[in-house]
Amino acid sequence: MITFNDKEKRLTIVVLGNGTEAEKLCSIFDELGAENLHTFKNGENAIAFLEANQAAIIYVVGEIEKMRWLSLAQYLRTTTSINFCPIVFIRTQFQEFKPGELESVGKYLFIDIRLEINSKNEILKEFDELAVNNQNPKSAVFLINKAKKFYKSGLLKKANEVYENLSKEISQDLSVMISATECSKYDLDQYDRQLRSLLNQDPENISLKFQMLKYMATNDKPDEFGKLFNMIINDASKNEENFWLRQLGEICLKYSVPVFSEKITQLIEEKSSDEDKWQIFLFKARKHIAHGELDKGETSIKKAKELADQEKPEIYNLMGVIAKRKGNIRDALGAFQKAQKLADWDYRITLNIALCHVSQGKKEKAIECLKKILIKNPKYDKAYHILATLRRKSA
Repeated sequence: MITFNDKEKRLTIVVLGNGTEAEKLCSIFDELGAENLHTFKNGENAIAFLEANQAAIIYVVGEIEKMRWLSLAQYLRTTTSINFCPIVFIRTQFQEFKPGELESVGKYLFIDIRLEINSKNEILKEFDELAVNNQNPKSAVFLINKAKKFYKSGLLKKANEVYENLSKEISQDLSVMISATECSKYDLDQYDRQLRSLLNQDPENISLKFQMLKYMATNDKPDEFGKLFNMIINDASKNEENFWLRQLGEICLKYSVPVFSEKITQLIEEKSSDEDKWQIFLFKARKHIAHGELDKGETSIKKAKELADQEKPEIYNLMGVIAKRKGNIRDALGAFQKAQKLADWDYRITLNIALCHVSQGKKEKAIECLKKILIKNPKYDKAYHILATLRRKSA
């Protein structure tokens, strides 16, 4: 019987798709003995998982809910918090694409576009190659994840050096070029030049536009920010995806741009289907929390809970945030624990649980939570520093 070896069985594999072909691929992985297989129909849910967990490989089979292939590829390849791994896109027979969409998807490193699912033997060979790439200090997978670790640790020059060396070998790959630009922020003039140069090369790349928007928000360029924001809003209003609108909303909340966040709220509300209405109130709740309006935030989150077709971890996590800010630690802990149960695993929710234990003086329980985070996310500095502080106080 053909099966994975012990190390391959434990690798985190993500299958994203909605249909019989995705089910067929999952069946193959079950036969091979995969122990850490995660399946999603919804692109946004998959992204939430990948931001909290390190996948070894991602398979996207046919159409996915809420998102086009290109948006998924751009977000996964240009978000510094998501580890780098191969992505395999498998086309289905009746799947439709916009002009140039497949060519654009293929511009990102380690993205393979196929017309059929591999056999068990072919998948085994693929995983053998994956193991080599992950351990080989000269492979792109190894080097990019090394650069990401430097970036997360604030070592931008070291990260930039790795990307610059890679970009000489892989000069046409957008993900490497974009990441190299993102790591050049220690020199803002250089960062500005490189970002504008990339946007000239690929003016439709929404991830690049978002990077430029963040740069403008933090470097006192309100006129340019407004112009680019309105350009993105105009594009988004013609698009069937709400994902980028919500990402735009996150920028407005993070950098306190209330006028623009009101525009986004209105547009999301106009474009949302009945099943998505809960997300409008989730965003409104986050906006109220950002402004310190906890009672209004609580009202919005209750409305989101009423409208959601099922219990959502995002809702319970935000309920916990509001309760904790109001000083209701017991209620906050209950909400975070419910969110964690629904999410299966999310290190950010576990961190919230740990902080509740700290507030209650339950250091051992807090330490236990922090250890769980660091087992799955060993480079999560915030958890490491809180754990170190608790241990010093216990000594």
